Amino acid sequence: MSKTGIVNTLNRDLDPPAVRITQYSYLTMEKSWDNPNRNAPFWRFYWNRTPGAQILFRDRVIELAPDQVILIAPHINYASRSVRQFTQLYMHFEWEMEYPPTEPLFFPAAPMMKLLSGAEDWFGKGQEKFVVRMHAVLLYYLAELMALDQRSSHSRIDPRIEQAIGLMDRDLTLNNRAVAWKINMSCDNFQRIFRSQIGMTPCQYRLSRRMEYAQQLLQNTSLSLTEVALRVGFSNPYQFSKAFKQFFKIPPGAARKKHG
Repeated sequence: MSKTGIVNTLNRDLDPPAVRITQYSYLTMEKSWDNPNRNAPFWRFYWNRTPGAQILFRDRVIELAPDQVILIAPHINYASRSVRQFTQLYMHFEWEMEYPPTEPLFFPAAPMMKLLSGAEDWFGKGQEKFVVRMHAVLLYYLAELMALDQRSSHSRIDPRIEQAIGLMDRDLTLNNRAVAWKINMSCDNFQRIFRSQIGMTPCQYRLSRRMEYAQQLLQNTSLSLTEVALRVGFSNPYQFSKAFKQFFKIPPGAARKKHG
């Protein structure tokens, strides 16, 4: 260390982290939170201004409280349900981490509470300030996450399975045989390795992604049920409605009315 106490000075640009926020909202909801399987290829950030939401992970029921922030890495199997109406700030984001956590992680909300508690006033207002605040909150908790040692509890996903997930997310109509062919695996081997690493079959994963996408379209667009069905890979609205009701325990039309 120098006499001035400065270890080193680097005179070059400091690039921002490669974090891409792909979806975000600050909203009040209830039944639209209910989902039996939220396994997804992206990260999730949640902070609940009010209680009322739960996460079901393995044999645990976890209450989402205002004094905590939760980060959930890609490909974690968990369910969500509501016990009453609640208000939530959430973000979906893409970020590469060598050893991502294998279970939902909770952090104290207190260090960021000034920003979080004021979200109702600043969310979506003043584009530059809004973007800076959203990234400030997220990057703080990613820095906290990076301080944890995840290596002992993590095994890397087979790159072929990661490729398969990308293919399925881009085209929800691909069947197992087509995906296996594209990643140079036999269909049986692909299904076996996928299930061992992701915790569900490729068909179950594809269905959960279809249903979550359908739920978003019903809530955020005016597309007809036929249009939603086709958008998420079903050939007709009857098949879609049957699958949606079986997955969410509510018909798609009723789900749209309840959200509206």
